[in-house]
Amino acid sequence: MVKQKAGLNWEILNTAPAMTLNLLRYKAEEASSEFVEVPTKQIKPSQTCPDCGAKKKKSLAERWHSCKCGCEKPRDVASAQVNLNWALGVQAGNQPKKAA
Repeated sequence: MVKQKAGLNWEILNTAPAMTLNLLRYKAEEASSEFVEVPTKQIKPSQTCPDCGAKKKKSLAERWHSCKCGCEKPRDVASAQVNLNWALGVQAGNQPKKAA
């Protein structure tokens, strides 16, 4: 039973995000908007500074982004800004920065 449940959980995790992304793509197309998927495994938005692009490993317990450049903000806000900066760079035709 536990193995079945674990397998079911994996199935849910495999399908739910894919379904969500498909719905977002559909809605963006319906609204004549562009859908840009950020490669988060390469960009690592929760470890990257939105202002200077410096990367710093953080534990999940660290909820505040603090950088040497003076950028101070909640980690989730900083991460969202990194994603937005990346997506806007792609939309403007700029080459996204390669992950170091």
